[in-house]
Amino acid sequence: MHDETAIRRSLIVANVNNATKDTLRKTATDEFLFGSKLSENLKAAKLIEQSAGELKVPKSSSTKSTKNFKPPLSTHNKQGQTGGVERGEIFNNSTCKPQTGITEVRSPEIAQQWLQVFLQEELLPEETLSLSAD
Repeated sequence: MHDETAIRRSLIVANVNNATKDTLRKTATDEFLFGSKLSENLKAAKLIEQSAGELKVPKSSSTKSTKNFKPPLSTHNKQGQTGGVERGEIFNNSTCKPQTGITEVRSPEIAQQWLQVFLQEELLPEETLSLSAD
């Protein structure tokens, strides 16, 4: 009879959350599987757990800053305009898109501004800067 009781207890304890497992393991078997005062034991364990949670030191809410922060590459487009290109991309004259196809330029005016920036920084040869305003 004792083996059956131990098996039943272990099957029940295996399917209960961790906070309740400890309480159930500590109870003694009497006429009931987990003792006649199971509800009182569970309530007491829950109160102890809540009290322990209140006593814990709150974690500081300071944010950690990484020392490897990298600012955005391009600071030329500060006028709030959408679209743009990444450094070193060359435009296709007919579509105003970089040849890499990664970033799309949404207007020819923005493309012209970027081309002028690239020319000033000597990133592109001057003959590649001919954009038609078709």
